[in-house]
Amino acid sequence: MSIWKKKTQYDLDAEEVTTDDYEYLYNKHRNLKSVAKISAIVVFAVVTVVLVLQAVRFYGDTWLQTGTIYNVSVGSISLEGLTVEEANALLSQHKNELLPKNDITVKIADQVLILTYQDTKAELNVASMANTAYLHGRNDNMEGSEPISLDPLDFVDIDAGSVRALLKAFVQPFNGRPIETSAVISGERPDLSAEPTPDETNQILTITVGSSKYLCDPETIFQTLKTAHRMRKFVIEGETKLIEPEPPSAHKIFREFCLFPVDATIDSETSIITESSIGYGFDIVEVQKILDAAEEGEVINIPLARLEPSVTTDELLGAKP
Repeated sequence: MSIWKKKTQYDLDAEEVTTDDYEYLYNKHRNLKSVAKISAIVVFAVVTVVLVLQAVRFYGDTWLQTGTIYNVSVGSISLEGLTVEEANALLSQHKNELLPKNDITVKIADQVLILTYQDTKAELNVASMANTAYLHGRNDNMEGSEPISLDPLDFVDIDAGSVRALLKAFVQPFNGRPIETSAVISGERPDLSAEPTPDETNQILTITVGSSKYLCDPETIFQTLKTAHRMRKFVIEGETKLIEPEPPSAHKIFREFCLFPVDATIDSETSIITESSIGYGFDIVEVQKILDAAEEGEVINIPLARLEPSVTTDELLGAKP
């Protein structure tokens, strides 16, 4: 029997297996493995080439923007079948009518600022809108899928410099340190050592009640405004911290501008007498009530007058045993 016939008609029941038989089986197994590897490589290469070609076609169109837009509109304007360049030109023609004209209301404490779209110098970014329409059309909205309508508000750019300047000017008048209560006196004090006369003129004390201020950062408000605008919120409240002045004190003002009356006293050990003296000013309790009821920044005029001591020297001596 020839070797070829022996290998092709190998009988497993043969009584004798030679070294040639083992070598044949080993080579056959190795050849089959090589063929399988080559086949797998060929299949992988073919699949890879197909995928690369599809990717080049798809992303090449996307990157180079050589394709057209499918199933995308902006308001009543359809961009169907247009290239990015054509969509850009069409949207530019309708730029003004597509631009949302929303006012933005900014509230800080009890102050209100209304920013119109002219104030913010709002512009419609038609280039971004056309590119987005193209990407939607290429990626998600090929023929047969549901149409998409883009909202122009997503493509509105506000001028950051203009808005920042307006916000800074808005907060400036009431942003800063609080104004403390102040007082000034007008006129001349009469001679308190002399007896009062019918035509004696007293001084006038003018008190200006303090005012609160707010700490408010324009940049923080600007960032809040940008975020709110993207979320379609057109009324925002700026964060503020109220800084109040010290409560007005009638007693403190009296000590600064007026003169307390002095009661007559006698030292029980030395019998030394401290004589009484006339004071000059106002009723602290009554003026404090006025200050407590006053509004911030209110101006109050208080006429000053002589203040008699509770115990005069004559009364003290007359009461001495």
